[in-house]
Amino acid sequence: MKAKPSPKLSCMMPTGRVLTPGDRFARFGVERPSGATYSRTEGLDVGFPIVPMLPFGLTYELDLVFMTKHPSWNMHEYALIRTSAGLVWLAKDAREGSLEQTIIAGVDNIDDWMPEVPVQRRHQAFDVIEAIGPDSVELSFDYVNWDGERTEVWFEGPFPKSARPKRNGSTMGHSRGQLMAVLDLPFQNLGRKGHVTIAGQRQKPARILGIPVTAALQQTQGGLVTGSWLQRSAEGGFTSDITARSGAVIPRSWTLSEVAPSAAPSARDGAGPSVYAVQRDPDREIGARFLLRPDGAQELVQLWSWQLGQSSPGFVARFCPALPDLRRRFDGEVVVEWVGDVAGQLSHARGTAVARWTDEGPEVELRPAEPWWVWDRAMRTTVRLEGEGVRVDVQRMTPVGSPPSHGRCVQTD
Repeated sequence: MKAKPSPKLSCMMPTGRVLTPGDRFARFGVERPSGATYSRTEGLDVGFPIVPMLPFGLTYELDLVFMTKHPSWNMHEYALIRTSAGLVWLAKDAREGSLEQTIIAGVDNIDDWMPEVPVQRRHQAFDVIEAIGPDSVELSFDYVNWDGERTEVWFEGPFPKSARPKRNGSTMGHSRGQLMAVLDLPFQNLGRKGHVTIAGQRQKPARILGIPVTAALQQTQGGLVTGSWLQRSAEGGFTSDITARSGAVIPRSWTLSEVAPSAAPSARDGAGPSVYAVQRDPDREIGARFLLRPDGAQELVQLWSWQLGQSSPGFVARFCPALPDLRRRFDGEVVVEWVGDVAGQLSHARGTAVARWTDEGPEVELRPAEPWWVWDRAMRTTVRLEGEGVRVDVQRMTPVGSPPSHGRCVQTD
């Protein structure tokens, strides 16, 4: 009889889709308007649709993972990313306790690179010696970590090629204060050898069932982010000035069109006329699609993030019925369902969103339901007038209701 995995191991194992194909079609197969009844006189007097949350999607061509018993650091990741400037290595270290991640990379103007991802980051070149073949990987890294400590890493093992029968992977709690994130994990192999040395001390590896947590994998991460941005009108669309973790303000331009961009995910049956809001830079495209109602309301049905050179969006969120037009006041609460797809794989996460108007302005609560590792990443969006535009703030909130199965693995604040 096959032994059951330990609770700790089961918390790390990928699972399958959260909706069957039939259930997904029943919930999302036909797009529907929100059903909101709008005030004719009250609302936010702006001429652009409001984007209430921003998506992200990022594919790791190769990702090396180490877990150690260091008192300050929980996990170390070394991710090879395809960018407009070529392949770039990122060093990602996750704090013990908070599991907040930091990024160190030799990327110029690093705040300007995927600025929607609210993770601490620093421009810093570091030494990499690599020998990557079709069947094997041997790599060493030498850099100074976020705390100013020299960090030396060595890895040897097979190139990740063992296909995962279930690909919906856990984020293991990382950056849970900043992101609602899900993973697609198609390939993974354990390393043969590897170690991490910090400030001259070789770190003891963390083990699960006696096996050191040292692995090579390929994955795509996607989801929705916390953060703050200012939307203002601009010719042909609007701008969103994102406030980075460093405090820098990163401007981005969006174009508006009723013609679908070539990279947009497909619309669903029953979709009427739509308005597309798209921002592009050399590394990725972010888009939003709004159903255009006869009364002029523009209601959000889709968000996506598509990375340069990838065959499918890193992340797509669909809403059904549509989220109400937040520019226009409406009574009561409108509850909608959402589903998230990662790297072309359907139904990696789902939940509800609740939209309402308050005396201060509109709000949206994103309430993840499944899988268990997104349940505790609920977020609240507030939209307020600021100058000639609107300030959109997205922050973590306390989860609503009870966690799903495997709730014992959920880490709450």
